[in-house]
Amino acid sequence: MATLQVRKACYDDIDAIDSIYSDAKAFLKYQGLEQWQDESGYPNYIDAKIDIDSDCLYVCTLNDVICGVASYVMEEDENYDEIYEGAWKSKSYISIHRIATSKDYSKMGVGNALINYAFSYAKNKNVEAIRVDTHEKNKPMRNLLKITGFSEAGIIYIKRTDKDPKRIAYEKLI
Repeated sequence: MATLQVRKACYDDIDAIDSIYSDAKAFLKYQGLEQWQDESGYPNYIDAKIDIDSDCLYVCTLNDVICGVASYVMEEDENYDEIYEGAWKSKSYISIHRIATSKDYSKMGVGNALINYAFSYAKNKNVEAIRVDTHEKNKPMRNLLKITGFSEAGIIYIKRTDKDPKRIAYEKLI
């Protein structure tokens, strides 16, 4: 039986990654969320290319088919500089961004695989924690974060243009 695998993304993966981003944007729109619905098309193939160039994009595969994607970012994130109604517990961290699953692989553990890979990635980078954020109405993502051991840290407001920049921030100590 095949198992989910996580590996570093490459340029040949960009079309599949862009398709997964499109699936995720359609799902969020269907859920009535403003997240990932701005005019820029964020996230898209340009964001995937930037993440590949930055050496931080990973894909989840099943039988060599790309079924999920996530960025594990080492640099400090300006979106996390200010937190409201809470506080960060760590100083050193990686961020998970642009995590998404193909509609064809929904509820198959892809998100879990990408989050679990992030735990080992963070340990190898000798950081104290992992940070991630999502829209307060994104119940599937919030549930995934809860079951994988993240705690709500507070509220942040993302810096890029977005119809609703408010996000729930999460943190998991390593």
